[in-house]
Amino acid sequence: MAQMKTHAVVQLFGLPIDAVTRDYMVARAEEAIVRKSIIWLTFVNVAILVKIQKEPVIRGMLARADYRLCDGMGLVYASRVLGKRLPEMVSGPYLLFRLLQFAESRGYPAYFLGGKAKVVEKAVENVCRKYPSLIVAGYRDGFFSAAEEDDVVKQINNSRAQLLFVGMGFPRERIFLSRNLHHLNTPVCMDIGGALTVLAGIHKLAPPWIRVAGLEWLYRLLQEPSRLWRRYLVTNILFGWLLIREFLRRIK
Repeated sequence: MAQMKTHAVVQLFGLPIDAVTRDYMVARAEEAIVRKSIIWLTFVNVAILVKIQKEPVIRGMLARADYRLCDGMGLVYASRVLGKRLPEMVSGPYLLFRLLQFAESRGYPAYFLGGKAKVVEKAVENVCRKYPSLIVAGYRDGFFSAAEEDDVVKQINNSRAQLLFVGMGFPRERIFLSRNLHHLNTPVCMDIGGALTVLAGIHKLAPPWIRVAGLEWLYRLLQEPSRLWRRYLVTNILFGWLLIREFLRRIK
């Protein structure tokens, strides 16, 4: 396979975001599998950008990922305001679906890690129904102790999976991948946040027009108002302030 072309990187509030498309990332995943290299794909949204402003340890951890991908139209619009455009929202669930299609068509086994036992079981059941030719190398829930972590890594390696999808919530899934990436033999490692609940049918993705309008956060809020209202209220206000401050700094 030919060497992948280089791509632009957009700096947003102190964190580099890869200016790539979903098509590009599927091609990059195939390249990693063919060359037997290992890449870590992580996702950055408005909440994470706000969080890292006061937590440099998390910022440093995310900076170690091979790709930091745009997980929300808020970042796309912010990049346009600041004059450095991100081409599209890559987003965890949508890239996940693309990679599952890719894995099914190529015969690459996938492993699913995270969630409660019943959630990951249902997610895998639904995945197998939607992608009947996909090889599921294995799966397990995300409730394990630090002492069990080495055994979990061994289970993944013994499965010979070519793609690993980790959904244990932020920042635990990122910590797991950051700590174990060099012990894993899986070429494509991707944290997927709450996408396991989507695969399990517990939560629904926003319709395309809502995503394009940048209102996916509102759609999620309506599904879980008691849990998310405070988070979104504070996060969106802080992100708006960061954007205004950065815009004013750049036009001086």
